[in-house]
This record gives sequence, structure tokens and C-alpha cells, in this order.
Amino acid sequence: DNYRMWVDDAGMRVLNRVLQTNGFKPRSLELKGDVEREVKRLSAALQRAFETSGATDARGFANSTQVGQLDEVAAMCNRTISEYNDALLKDVVTYGSGWPLNRRSPIVLKEFAEKVWHDHHSFR
Repeated sequence: DNYRMWVDDAGMRVLNRVLQTNGFKPRSLELKGDVEREVKRLSAALQRAFETSGATDARGFANSTQVGQLDEVAAMCNRTISEYNDALLKDVVTYGSGWPLNRRSPIVLKEFAEKVWHDHHSFR
């Protein structure tokens, strides 16, 4: 359960249920969803770029103009990841080292584009 504060005693379980019922959500959990949406948005944009790129291999696709035009989308994704990582650090300090979320690495657009290329070709 992502909402559990990861301390397993009766008092904390009651507190966690009360917080969850009243709509409290630690910032890193809020931003985790934002990061996932941004990554999906970038992935979908890369899928569309793939269809128009005419590239014949992963490296060619990663270096294509279509991928280059997605720099700002990747930068937005990385800003959200940075904000998530900052919130995560604060939540780890607040809730303890057992906090169940992990840091996210920034997106390297060309590497991500190559992954999208390979993922697309593995389904064929």
C-alpha cells in the first residue's frame, strides 16, 4: 500500500488510515503519478515520431530530427523527475529510511528513443 508510512506499529497504522481517509498524500506520492504521466507522454510522442522518422535502426531514430524536436518534452519530464526526487528526499527524512519509493534517474532523450525503438521492434 503506497499510502502506508512504512512504520508498522498500531498507532502509526491508525494515523495512516486517518490521513488517507482525509485525503492526505505525501508529496512524493503525488509527484510519482506526475512522473509516470510525463514519461508516458514522452513515450507516446516518441512512438508518433517513430512512425514518421523513416529511420532504419535505433541509433538513426535517436539522432533523427523528429526525436530532436522532443527536447522540450524531455526537459519537462526531467523537471518533474527532479521535483519528485527532492520531495522523495524530504519524505525519506520525514517517514524514515523504509520509505517505499525510489529515486528516478533523469531521461536521456536519445537513450530513451533507442529503448522505444527496441520496444517497438520486439512486438513485431
